[in-house]
Order: sequence, then C-alpha cells, then structure tokens
Amino acid sequence: EKYFHKYLDFATCNSTNISNQLTNEGVRSDKIRVIYNSVINNKRKKKLPKKILDLSKRKKIIVHTANLIPYKNQEMLIYAIKQVNMKDTVVLFLGNFQNKEYYKYLKSLVDSLGLSNKVLFLGSVSEVYPYLKIADIGVLTSKTEGLPNAVLEYMMC
Repeated sequence: EKYFHKYLDFATCNSTNISNQLTNEGVRSDKIRVIYNSVINNKRKKKLPKKILDLSKRKKIIVHTANLIPYKNQEMLIYAIKQVNMKDTVVLFLGNFQNKEYYKYLKSLVDSLGLSNKVLFLGSVSEVYPYLKIADIGVLTSKTEGLPNAVLEYMMC
C-alpha cells in the first residue's frame, strides 16, 4: 500500500488520524483532504425483512461490516462465536472479499470449527443500513482504526 503513495495525485480520508498516517507514510499534506462521515438521510434507509436471508428463526443477529483483510481481524469474531456457543445466533460478515486468500482462510476456519450454519459471508452490499437495522449486535474487531466507519454506521441504528 505504501508503495503506491508516491503515485497519488490526491487522497481523501475520513479522519485526521488517517491523514496523519498518510503523512507519516510520505504523502505530502497538501495532497490530503479529510471528509468526515455524515449521518445517512432517512430517505435512504431501506428495510430488509429477516425472511430474505431466512433469519426469521434466529434469536440474535450479529453484524460485522469491514472488508475481509487481515487487520480487520474477522477471525477473532469467528473464534469468539465458537467459544461462546450462542444458540440460534448468526453472524453476517458484510464487506469486499478483496483479499481472496484471507477469505478462503476464514471460510476454512468457519468450516473446521463447525460454524457454517452460523456464519454468512455476504460480500459487498450497496446499503448496510437494512442489515444493521435487523442486527442485535454490531461488532468491530479491527486491530487498528482511526475513525471506524463501522462504529458510525452502528450508531446510526
């Protein structure tokens, strides 16, 4: 990632922490702009009935919104679900499978722990709100974050 910084014409980020990180990684500060997240307009808030994902019989729905990359640390949540052994619970992972090897690793981990009936990898979705609205719990497992979009999205619901 740092290698490509020298080719940037311009960078936008959602927090001063990320802006500082980019500066520390060699991006000139005059090429960086911070645009903070905003609250989603109520008109965009769509509903997702639980029955679409066959979740109507589940008592608890846990949502994790983040691209599937190692520093987002999705495996921590997978191990936690196994350890806690919550009945009638499902975990929905929403996020791009940009790192195919990590995705394969996570799928293999889910299968090896016998959690394939409790963990769903839904990939990228155009709107997270409907999933967050039906969720009972929103989880952030990242090893490091500046201003996490996921927390802002969870707070919205």
